[in-house]
Amino acid sequence: MAHLRKSDRLRRRKRMERTAGPRSCIHLAAMVAATFAVVGMGSGLVSGSMTAASAAVVRSSDLSPHGASVPNTPDSVVAISPTPDDKGYLTITANGFVSAYGDGVFAGGQAGGPAPVVGIQTGEDTGGFWTVRADGGVFTIGDVPFYGSMGGKTLNAPVVGMALTPDREGYWLVAADGGVFSFGNAHFYGSTGALHLNAPIVGLAPTPDGGGYWLVAADGGVFSFGDAAFYGSMAGTKLNAPVVGIAASVLGGYWLVAADGGVFSFGNAPFYGSMAGTRLNGPVVGIAATSNGMGYWLVGTDDGVFTFGDAPFFGPTSTSTTTTTTTTPSSSVAFVQADDTGTINGNTTSIASGQSNQVLAHDTGIGHSVVLMIQTLSSTETDTVTSVSSGMGTFQFVNSYNDGADYEIWVCTDTTGAADTVTVTTPTNAWNAFAVEFNAPATGFVNGGGQVVDPSYLGDQSWTVSPGAAGNIAVIGVDTLDAYTTGPAAPWTYYNSGYWSFSNGTSAAWQVAPSSAPLTATWQTDGGESSSQGVVLEY
Repeated sequence: MAHLRKSDRLRRRKRMERTAGPRSCIHLAAMVAATFAVVGMGSGLVSGSMTAASAAVVRSSDLSPHGASVPNTPDSVVAISPTPDDKGYLTITANGFVSAYGDGVFAGGQAGGPAPVVGIQTGEDTGGFWTVRADGGVFTIGDVPFYGSMGGKTLNAPVVGMALTPDREGYWLVAADGGVFSFGNAHFYGSTGALHLNAPIVGLAPTPDGGGYWLVAADGGVFSFGDAAFYGSMAGTKLNAPVVGIAASVLGGYWLVAADGGVFSFGNAPFYGSMAGTRLNGPVVGIAATSNGMGYWLVGTDDGVFTFGDAPFFGPTSTSTTTTTTTTPSSSVAFVQADDTGTINGNTTSIASGQSNQVLAHDTGIGHSVVLMIQTLSSTETDTVTSVSSGMGTFQFVNSYNDGADYEIWVCTDTTGAADTVTVTTPTNAWNAFAVEFNAPATGFVNGGGQVVDPSYLGDQSWTVSPGAAGNIAVIGVDTLDAYTTGPAAPWTYYNSGYWSFSNGTSAAWQVAPSSAPLTATWQTDGGESSSQGVVLEY
């Protein structure tokens, strides 16, 4: 593979999705199918089957959708389910009242019943949905197929939730004792049904490939099965309110949500914000993630919907003091997204001076911070960018280094949430860029300096910055004449917008500083003149 020199190349890109409008409601009676098949039910942490010998028939008077941890009435909302394209969602109350927002479509509903509704899941084309009741009965509304249920069976504990397989051709039910019931193409990977739990199970979230799932308990304990990796839990931590739900991120990891709206993120699931510390009209009862893992919705018993990250808000209009928010506390700053102009990875043309181009895959949130890395084709000059303008907010210059092309860092410390297009003015008349977004406004930034070096073939290229204080974010950008073969190791997170399929040309790495100690990021390069430079975002 021939190495492309800076004068011959200009770089490029990567990326994933989910969203709802006017409210629609319906209240209709429905009957569950008469036949039922139990595909799998766990016994302890290994596969097994449920025996009903000591089970008791579940009565509606015994049941509360969240293991009795959240007060509810028949009119209380108990669950939210986004549509497959993220452009809408459905909510449902304990007595079966369905509300549709955005492109969410209700094809019927179900009123009354022997047990309260505890979950809802939308179908593939939004033309139908599944609901589940605490007695295990599954109802299909509209054009979704019925794969089976626990209706009419004896249960040791009430069902508290439902989750679909990735292709929506099966589903799991989970009970408060951790018993798992699988239907359709949903596989059984284990349960906590035979274990003594410190708190009842309140939810189940499948892994993105459907090869496993996590269960979460009201005390924040997490149990992993199949290919679900354990990333941590809130067990043993004093909580202000019980955990009521779990959602998986396609980025790897999961979020837990508590009844006070507190959100806890684990693995690669970014923290986008929460309602903790906000006065709510009703407790939060559920969380649902966008399909690209870059946002989530929370829903309360009063049908209040709260959106974070790239999760859109479609309703309802509420008398709550806050119904939607995209800001997050600076003490919980986290990475949101990274992307480029699309002219870096493999395209042969650049963007002309004064022209606008999209940089990030989604519009930024309000009150976020963005680090912009700009490259212009200039053989020797630095500071060739004369201005940067964007609806995201005001960008300020940080530093500039030239290794055969001018590589500059600019920063917007407090975004407006508007369109993420950027206009760059440069006398070179050729530019491209990539950006990294974080979920809180920075109080300021510090120039992290830089260098131009000429590493040998497969040599290391490093740069060190001093973060100043724990909680600040160190960002280091690099640019090379040839390719980067490896990027910085964890706890650094890095993004490459190079010409070849993996790390080539331009890259950046970042991490939240654990202390004030200096931080060094190291790449391995194919050699050739290279630049390294940094910036510290202060929070």
